Amino acid sequence: MRHTTIGTAALALLSPLLLPVSAQSSEAADQLKRLDPAGCKAPSAEATAGRRMPLIDGLAKVHWPVASATPQAQRFFDQGLALLYGFEYDKAARSFARGAALDPGCAMCLWGQALAMGPYQNSGPIPDVERAKAKALTERALASDKLSPTERALVLALDSRYAPAPPKNDALGVHGVRYAEALAALAAAHPADDVLLVMAGQAAMEVSPWDYWQADGRTPLPWAARAIRAIETVLARSPDQPQAQHLYIHLTEASQQPGRAERAADMLEVAAPASAHLVHMPSHTFYRVGRFADAVRGNRRAIQVDDAMAARLGEARPFYGYFRHHTHFIVSAAEQSGDAAGARAAAAQLEAAFAKPHARGADYAQALLATAMQARAQFATADEMLALPEPTADLPALRLVWRALRAEALGREGRLSAAEQEIKWLRLERLRAPALAERVEPVVRIAEHVAVGRIAYARRNYRGAATRLTRAAAIEASLSYNEPPAWHQPIDAAVGAALLKAGDARAARAAFDRALLRRPGSPWALWGRAQAEAALGQDNRATLTEVDRRWTGDRKWLVLERL
Repeated sequence: MRHTTIGTAALALLSPLLLPVSAQSSEAADQLKRLDPAGCKAPSAEATAGRRMPLIDGLAKVHWPVASATPQAQRFFDQGLALLYGFEYDKAARSFARGAALDPGCAMCLWGQALAMGPYQNSGPIPDVERAKAKALTERALASDKLSPTERALVLALDSRYAPAPPKNDALGVHGVRYAEALAALAAAHPADDVLLVMAGQAAMEVSPWDYWQADGRTPLPWAARAIRAIETVLARSPDQPQAQHLYIHLTEASQQPGRAERAADMLEVAAPASAHLVHMPSHTFYRVGRFADAVRGNRRAIQVDDAMAARLGEARPFYGYFRHHTHFIVSAAEQSGDAAGARAAAAQLEAAFAKPHARGADYAQALLATAMQARAQFATADEMLALPEPTADLPALRLVWRALRAEALGREGRLSAAEQEIKWLRLERLRAPALAERVEPVVRIAEHVAVGRIAYARRNYRGAATRLTRAAAIEASLSYNEPPAWHQPIDAAVGAALLKAGDARAARAAFDRALLRRPGSPWALWGRAQAEAALGQDNRATLTEVDRRWTGDRKWLVLERL
């Protein structure tokens, strides 16, 4: 693959980051938070009232017969479930509402609207006003005399979730434990009903969203263990159940055994071609098992699916749906496989998605833009890094990462005085900067340690470099699971490179093995391991074969200084 420089078009995408803060329109914090998938909320009923929800082909296949629904209302009810499976909660609400409009007697369509008001594991806490609206819907449903006993139990469970005065420690601002227990009992009473069992599994996950594993990454926490049992029961008898596949990926991706969900991921990839989130979801597993090219492909398809959905519904583009999350994945996964052109192109798209002031949201924007900048740095010369515009003052963490990456690039090329000057400026600016958000502060510390380590490496102080890089690796190891990872390359690979230069091939190999534990299948770390094996007189052909299988870029990037 030809190495191209960062062109003026890509730099132009970053130019809005150069505007002084006073020249940018400000947005309320709650508006900025909506840009983060972790804070997505469904639009209000008022905002979507005028939109006529159509039937959409290609969503997840699910059917749960409703006792009183007309055939047309049943279709919209099933579509609502399919959209919930794809975490399209706003569209699901509209689909259930369309079913209720077509069949005013469909009490379960009211239940569906209430469920689609949230919350769920990607949404954060639900406001009191939304919880009250949802409870009003469940109460209307319960007033119906057309509910079957199973349906009534399901509505009662949801009604209990939205009861007043939820526990202050509930992560989603509802009665999560009460709801999970009620669904578990309902699923136990209907053990052959996959839909109910999957709902019970999701409710268990939502008691403590994204906190599923003990520190060893092998022992599930109690609520996660309940969810895993439910989802594995469904997959054992119905391996093509799309929501079970989806949730199993989420349950296992942060564990030490993400490959448990690889079969589910392979099946889900083609199960719902019109559901962007479900097309994207296999990449969570693919990334964790080293299938980086597959992760890139899946996220490119997800963006296309989202664009098609926007066109189908007459909604605004570009950057529709989870565009930023999908593009973030492409940036990181392309970098992992050495695809310089793909990583750079996706970085430019991600920067464009945050180019307008209203899209410049706090720590989420900085975290994603830092990934784009790291990917650029991985395949850039020092002069190319020096040409990247300085981020604006409203992005303090990104400014510090920018300094560190400049220092690292200069250090790689032996321009040590200039590299050390960047470190001095970084430290001075950090003293002046406001307190950084928890999500980005460790990334800044890592970036500084790595840059100082690169400078020591350039001075041929390889042991000193390994020591400094080991500090960075310790911070990296303390980071919470994130997808993609907050730091782009496993730092232990850089530790291994320094130790290999220091003549300690055995310790270098151990460092490369640690890197591969953090990033299974990383061809960068595998290539370093192969160099350590050669230095130890070991047969490294199998390792090099793995590098060839996973690497998609120009081999010129595989040098110790880039690890």
